[in-house]
Amino acid sequence: MQHLRCWLLLAALLGSIGMAAAADLTMSVHVGFGGAYRLRTLVPVTVDIENAGPKITGELRLSTTPPEGFTDRYRKTVTLPTGFKGRLYLTMQPSAAFTALSVALVDGRQTLATATDNRAQQLTDYERLAVLVSGSNMNATLGMQPSQALAVPDTPTLRPWDLSSAANNARANAYQQYRQNMGGGNAPPGVLKLVPADPTGLPDNPESYGSVSTLFLMPDITANSLSRDVQDAITLWTTNGGHVVIAGGGVQSRLNDPFFARLLPAPDAANNRVEHCPDGTAVTSACGSGWVTQLSFDPNATTGDAKQLAALYGKILAREPRTTAAVGMLNGLNQAVAVRNLKPPDLVLIIIFLVTYLIVLVPINYFVLKRMDKRELAWLTTPAIVLIFTVGAYGIGYATKGHRLVFNTVTVVETTANQPSAEAVSETLIFSPSRTNYRMDLGSTADALLVNELGQADDNNNNNYNGRPTERISDTLDLSEENDHRWVTNVMVNMWAIRQFSTVHRIDMKQGFAAAITPGKPAGNPRATGTVTNNTPYTFELCELYQDGALVGGFRLQQGETVKLGSQGTTPTPKLSEDESAMLEKLQTEARSLFATNNALSRGSVLLGFTRDINLPLRINNQPPTAALTMVVAHLNGGAVEAAPTLPTPDTSSGRKIINPGAQVTY
Repeated sequence: MQHLRCWLLLAALLGSIGMAAAADLTMSVHVGFGGAYRLRTLVPVTVDIENAGPKITGELRLSTTPPEGFTDRYRKTVTLPTGFKGRLYLTMQPSAAFTALSVALVDGRQTLATATDNRAQQLTDYERLAVLVSGSNMNATLGMQPSQALAVPDTPTLRPWDLSSAANNARANAYQQYRQNMGGGNAPPGVLKLVPADPTGLPDNPESYGSVSTLFLMPDITANSLSRDVQDAITLWTTNGGHVVIAGGGVQSRLNDPFFARLLPAPDAANNRVEHCPDGTAVTSACGSGWVTQLSFDPNATTGDAKQLAALYGKILAREPRTTAAVGMLNGLNQAVAVRNLKPPDLVLIIIFLVTYLIVLVPINYFVLKRMDKRELAWLTTPAIVLIFTVGAYGIGYATKGHRLVFNTVTVVETTANQPSAEAVSETLIFSPSRTNYRMDLGSTADALLVNELGQADDNNNNNYNGRPTERISDTLDLSEENDHRWVTNVMVNMWAIRQFSTVHRIDMKQGFAAAITPGKPAGNPRATGTVTNNTPYTFELCELYQDGALVGGFRLQQGETVKLGSQGTTPTPKLSEDESAMLEKLQTEARSLFATNNALSRGSVLLGFTRDINLPLRINNQPPTAALTMVVAHLNGGAVEAAPTLPTPDTSSGRKIINPGAQVTY
């Protein structure tokens, strides 16, 4: 009885300590941008915490209402010292709609604090999210009225940051159904949703901008308003298909900062597209696979005609997104990585094995038994020989192919000239020699941005895990952050089975590529003069330079080397392994096909560089990839900016109007 009292007193003491800690702990959460999010893209979750009590070590756990809206079981380990007051960033990737998101801080089995954001609103495919970043004006409206109709493209937005082709197909099919329900081609134009954002609350992960169509940097935003990580995130998001609009007004010297200088083109660049409105101009230029628009006026101080403003913003919004190289090559990446190390044994070895088996089974077996005058033992020796060769075949297969964990990676990096960091989109294949639960280390939380699983779980492959034949395998993944690393902790692979993942990492490009290129004349002549300089920390065994989609030449480019075009000699042949050579061939084939179909690649000077030097911080049970090759797509100057597509006439009776900050979305 006395022991029981002691245990009860101890439990009460621990409970009182926990309640005291919870009483000194305050927490709030904000999901997406103003609560807006898009399915199947990475959604930022901002958590503000203040701890006035003792030191706390626990986990932040996400949940949604309804719970079906959240598939990734996400954990983030945190340590909050006494007096901690700060902001933490988490991410989630929903596959179904939800109306509220909650974050719980859990210490063991005890929940110390919870916070909920009830503003969650799903963006449909005909809604365009415009985020207005301002440090002083949280009611920015771009001079537009909530009742004003605005024509924006009514085509499905297949986001460059959604790496799941299956999800893209599903979204396109859903959009087609929507158009049929709305009367075929008479569907109303889209909705522009304006959401204000504080620069201190912007995510430092480019993937987290996946729900955003256009990011407006208002006149009071300087480089000092944004952290270095946020600057990099915006640059990478733009390069990989985003659209940033830099407003005029304010202190014009702010545009001299390297952050703005890397994004903005020269005022007289030949590839600019200029649109006019009563208060000034909007100059749009290509930036990688994305767009940058510079306004010469303050959007909030405009006195222009509302109809002209609506037409101007409609043209600006009509330009996103463009298909990035990584998304355009999804099928090629899948094929490039899938064939590695899975070839059958050499045909000569198979023939020798079968001939030996037949000789031993029939003539040798017969003559040995005949010589021993024991031919009646054939009913024992024959199955024994079959068994021995069966085990031998298994042993040969296991020794040559079946005993190794095959972990192959192909990567596509898209960047622009002088860009110090870039986004690496990789596809990884895991071929397991045994049924094993692997632990995938994605690298540091600052560099590892996203992981998706490719393919469906069904009864026709070996990936029917946990009795879920119709759900995506990604639903079974546990994502966690621990010791400043991002982990996937339960990658179960059956014996001699395959699982494939796409990952995104941020990589250091130092000073990037520098180029001074003059296209050949007349137009269309596949020649160019000038120089290309490699200021990255990597050596490229093979580079191919394209001018307006035509191959100009090939060369090797070492760290710090400058190549003069026209004098680089013959195209080198890289010394690669058999697996890497096959990867190179497939990447080249897929990339070349994009130059005929992708405006982002077929305009201007584009460099394709192939390297083995980029070692992503990606590990399976502490093992690096067995074969890896990276293709860098470098836009050395912008391509021509074509005219905006023809937009539908705004239909004021449809209810598709501008949604200004603070307005409620109705469907």
